Amino acid sequence: MKKLDLDKSYHGNWVITKKYSLRPNQLCFYNHFENKLHSELKAHGHEIETNRHKVERKFHNFQISSAARKNLIHKISWMFQLAKSKKVKTSKNVEIFNFKVAFITLTLPSTQMHPSSQITSECLNQFITEIRERFGVENYVWRLEFQKNFNVHYHIVTDTFIEYETLKNIWNRILSKLGYIERYTEKMQQYNLHAYWTEFYTDSKKTFKEVAKIYAKSKSEGWARPNTVDVKSCTNDKSIQNYIAKYFAKSADEINACNPLDTEENSFALRLWFCSRSLSKLKAYTETISDFNFNIKERLERFPEVRKFITDYCTIYYFELKNLDNQLKRFFNETFRFIGDSVGYQPAVT
Repeated sequence: MKKLDLDKSYHGNWVITKKYSLRPNQLCFYNHFENKLHSELKAHGHEIETNRHKVERKFHNFQISSAARKNLIHKISWMFQLAKSKKVKTSKNVEIFNFKVAFITLTLPSTQMHPSSQITSECLNQFITEIRERFGVENYVWRLEFQKNFNVHYHIVTDTFIEYETLKNIWNRILSKLGYIERYTEKMQQYNLHAYWTEFYTDSKKTFKEVAKIYAKSKSEGWARPNTVDVKSCTNDKSIQNYIAKYFAKSADEINACNPLDTEENSFALRLWFCSRSLSKLKAYTETISDFNFNIKERLERFPEVRKFITDYCTIYYFELKNLDNQLKRFFNETFRFIGDSVGYQPAVT
């Protein structure tokens, strides 16, 4: 006797399958429509040919698309969800409990002198290569943006802990190839303490005494170690959401224009973001609804923190694991681990 498939129904020439799509913090229920003939051919192991037109590649004009921005955010969310909580200690003996991912920002210490494509190719790529080889960084996402002064800068997210001073030394050494450290040194050697205070700290909360210590230290180092790196550690859902919103969820009208040195000719192939191969494999997990052994919709709707969004085509639930009960937490955590294992994803252990 043929098994009845409760997930499928038929309407004319269409097979309608009830499915769900799962991402970290997001569960979507929808109806999947497929031509009945195609469905039968696939059931018998035949491949379906589709007429796909090659899409002509257009210049991005330094604007990341909405779809790309969502994809980027999903990759970060996957990384955070699958990351192992670690206790790490900095060189100054500061302990960070439950470290999961780090947000790293790389900047230029002086006015940009080269096209962003050249800095990306010669500096960012070398930086990524070095932290992969030296610290075993395998899971990462980066995004290119521009500061208010139109200098290019980069945001990187990784689940590997690397000491701030180490990152700064690596990035400064790499930047020196293009003359940025030397240009910074030449400029800063012209400042006395009063001019330094007036130029950089007039609106700061730091006291004059604190600024004087910074000035003395930088001067003793020959103005050769500019602060070109910023590192923030994420330990919980709230912090990851804050950093995503601040650095990665900006719309096109919130992002500064490119540097005047950047043109379509020298930037056509420039990537605005990129993720490691390990993360590129992590996509929404899709399966038929019968995969659930309990009424998950009803369970999710018990929690006021869960947001429900209904359209003509689907129903989406947005949730945070911390707001759910133990059964749901266990179910989602096990499912996320299964998804990671199925594509060979390995979270960092250090």
